[in-house]
Amino acid sequence: MEDVPVTTRWEDSPFFGAFEEDEHGRRANFYSQFAGGRFAPRQQNALQGLFEPVFNRYLGIIGNQLKTTGKQSLSYSDYLTQDFNPQRELLRMPDDRSQLFGGRTVFDFGR
Repeated sequence: MEDVPVTTRWEDSPFFGAFEEDEHGRRANFYSQFAGGRFAPRQQNALQGLFEPVFNRYLGIIGNQLKTTGKQSLSYSDYLTQDFNPQRELLRMPDDRSQLFGGRTVFDFGR
């Protein structure tokens, strides 16, 4: 059996490329940011609907980097761990989204 090298950096993982370049990998990367029971089920459902706007903000940052410096210096994984805050995203939701929860906000529901 072949020894599998132990990596200490996420960038060295064999999965890093898929989490950066593959559509399903990017979604898994995004969903992993709020999985694990830290949020109530309704909050998780609300966050799942934010993949597109969050990814579009990341693409905007990359576009700006390319225009100003000519190179990309921020990976999607780094963006999610450094700049994405699920709590802040829930607070950013427009009022019409709260109608999904009978007029209450996602914070009105406990765990």
